[in-house]
Amino acid sequence: MPTLAENLKRYRRERGLSQTELAAAAATNQSRVSEIERGETANPSLSRLCRIAAALGVTVDALLENCVFPAETRGGTPKCIRHKGLG
Repeated sequence: MPTLAENLKRYRRERGLSQTELAAAAATNQSRVSEIERGETANPSLSRLCRIAAALGVTVDALLENCVFPAETRGGTPKCIRHKGLG
């Protein structure tokens, strides 16, 4: 299953954008784009994801499509949840 990092990198490369170009278009900085693509940012803000998605011409839902995210149960036992998208 893909991760947000993999989806972001794929969309960026499909559009022929560098991290710097995407960051400029999304009003963020290249280091944040790089962190997300490397999976080092566990919870990028929704506003940042919205700006990145808009710059890529996709929805936030598309960036998150089929992604797996860590979650916690009531007992604190880690498990994974899967975002299936809206469609």
